[in-house]
Amino acid sequence: MNGRIKEEDINIVRERNDIVEVISEVVALKKKGKLFWGLCPFHQEKTPSFKVDPSSQLYHCFGCGEGGNVFTFIMKMDRLEFPEAVEVLANRIGYKLNYGAVKEPKSSKTNRIFEANRMAAQFYQYILMKTTEGARGRIYLKKRGFSDDVVKRFGLGLAPQTWNSLSNYLSKKGFSEEELLEAGLTIKGTKGYYDRFRGRLMFPIADVRGRIVAFGGRILGSGQPKYLNSPETRVYHKSSLLYGLNLAKSDIVKTGSVLVVEGYTDVIALAQAGIGNAVATLGTAFTAEHVELLKRFAERIVLVFDADAAGMKAAESASSYLSEFKLPR
Repeated sequence: MNGRIKEEDINIVRERNDIVEVISEVVALKKKGKLFWGLCPFHQEKTPSFKVDPSSQLYHCFGCGEGGNVFTFIMKMDRLEFPEAVEVLANRIGYKLNYGAVKEPKSSKTNRIFEANRMAAQFYQYILMKTTEGARGRIYLKKRGFSDDVVKRFGLGLAPQTWNSLSNYLSKKGFSEEELLEAGLTIKGTKGYYDRFRGRLMFPIADVRGRIVAFGGRILGSGQPKYLNSPETRVYHKSSLLYGLNLAKSDIVKTGSVLVVEGYTDVIALAQAGIGNAVATLGTAFTAEHVELLKRFAERIVLVFDADAAGMKAAESASSYLSEFKLPR
């Protein structure tokens, strides 16, 4: 039987997670008087009707009626039950929860996936930056002109060529075969489980809060496919995510504009050049979900797709959504 989170801990987590800071991670808020306003993340709108009150630590949308406290927001935004929302916010501030039962329950499946992905990213980056095997990855990145600082900022790594290096590492950290399979980090074959990514330069994919939800892997040398991506999971839905948004959102808000490019390395190259307001689609067309996501942060959008047939088709497809934004200056 799972233990209940102690009421004292719930109060501490609520008090230490300022609702303006939490909501600002996913919505661009502007202060007007004593309140903060932004576009509601729960329904489509062009005029901000979403209010956040720092004094009461509550939010309310006058358009759709959604409202509540910091726990309510996380539950609605991330589709979580109350105990899971408390865990997410506790992790955000580095607070260890105490449970009423003698035995502490396991974290939710969702949080286990986040944790497995976080540790996988650390493992891949260690292989890239600290091992002999990582040398070929470092050479490739240096040829692309990427500095160590930008490599670390985007969390780039290298998956070893072997079949089970990551799974062996994570199993020693307490993850089961089923958990790694559900996270998309392994594949189940006829002879057992093996690592999904092998011999690839790794690009961690994060949600808007910065939690790693998936990976993209580029082959180094010959082999197909050139890029291999994580499958969709309970935390990864590629049509509603944009690569690099977690790092770019502050620059997007400052400039009021966002550059939408095609690939991981385009975003990183622009960041290397000092242009921090770029994001990339994840191998999908630019969707209505992307529009709703970007409207929270940007007033203007610039499509920077390749000048080939695929890029022209993507730009044409995306053009139907551009009326949601102001014209670029």
